[in-house]
Amino acid sequence: MKILALIPTLSAGGAERVLSNLANDWCARPDWHVCIVTLAGESRPFYPLDSRIGVHPLNLHGAAGNAWGSLLANWRRLRAVRQEIFRVQPDVAIGFMSQANVLIALACLGTGTPTLGSEHSYPPKIPLGRAWEFLRRHTYRWLGGVAALTEESRQWLLKNTHTRRCWVIPNAVPYPIPAQEPLLPPFHAPHARKKRILSAGRLTDQKGFDLLIKAFSRLGPLQMQWELVIVGDGHLKDSLIRLCTELGVEESVSFPGAVGNIGDWYASADLFVLSSLYEGFGNVLAEALAYGVPCISFDCPHGPRHIVRHGLDGLLVKAEDVGALSHAMEQLMTNDAMRNRMATNAIDARDRFSLERIHGRWNEVLAELTRSKTAFNSNVHS
Repeated sequence: MKILALIPTLSAGGAERVLSNLANDWCARPDWHVCIVTLAGESRPFYPLDSRIGVHPLNLHGAAGNAWGSLLANWRRLRAVRQEIFRVQPDVAIGFMSQANVLIALACLGTGTPTLGSEHSYPPKIPLGRAWEFLRRHTYRWLGGVAALTEESRQWLLKNTHTRRCWVIPNAVPYPIPAQEPLLPPFHAPHARKKRILSAGRLTDQKGFDLLIKAFSRLGPLQMQWELVIVGDGHLKDSLIRLCTELGVEESVSFPGAVGNIGDWYASADLFVLSSLYEGFGNVLAEALAYGVPCISFDCPHGPRHIVRHGLDGLLVKAEDVGALSHAMEQLMTNDAMRNRMATNAIDARDRFSLERIHGRWNEVLAELTRSKTAFNSNVHS
């Protein structure tokens, strides 16, 4: 099996990590070959890649200054991707994220190459702009199908694009999570005797960390026994620190920054909280569960309800409801028996979202697509 995968970049990100894990798995199989084509001019992939994987940067990423420039830039991208299709002659070509899906659909027209697109967010929450929305709607009909993270995303794609088939394939969670730079051991001072609430993600509006801090600030005396640690970087860091000061919780809330050894931080936590306004899936929830950490999450669109099993390994609360979030946190913080029971159940996530299980689903879809090509060719030549 020869696979060509197209992705905008190989920098840090959810889709990039999914592709890196898949590519490493695929190239380890006998007679499987993987070529990753990036629109960007990559210097070094963020996630580790097997040396057998070919990476071909096109150096054609980035926005153009005007409509005509954008049209010309996209024509160049399309032509370059089509040249790669003819050079590699893949058994299947896969797009990772919307722009790549569109380019794969168009570049493979008339080549007979089976194609697969993949969406890595809940599409209506990440608008593409009028031109790309139009292209996504109309070009997905030429893909063999599209992989979506959740059933909600699948239904949206079936309703709002002309895709012929759509499969739900959640993200896989490696356990243990491989460490990479920057390495920052979980600190203990100055809160060595405190239990730890952990949260993680980009410090952006989407992640709702201001709501989490407000919920934590309502916990009163519990702040003497518990600390809140928010791992990640982003443009809201200074404003979140100011919010902690305004609410009087600056001594109990820490922002260590981005870390490459997130698994160590999960292992140090007693409770994990996700306060996002929306998610494409919610990888950090599945990762925390795999490390045996009970989780509390807003029941936001879309993903947490497919990961956290309410009452079994965590709690789901009404989206953006600070009072409900604070109450759920207090419930688990003050009930060691409930927290320990949920921790025991949480490690089921290692199997539910294992690389073997999720990659097996991807391989089933690839087999279905390539069987369709084989059947078509047999009919043509019979």
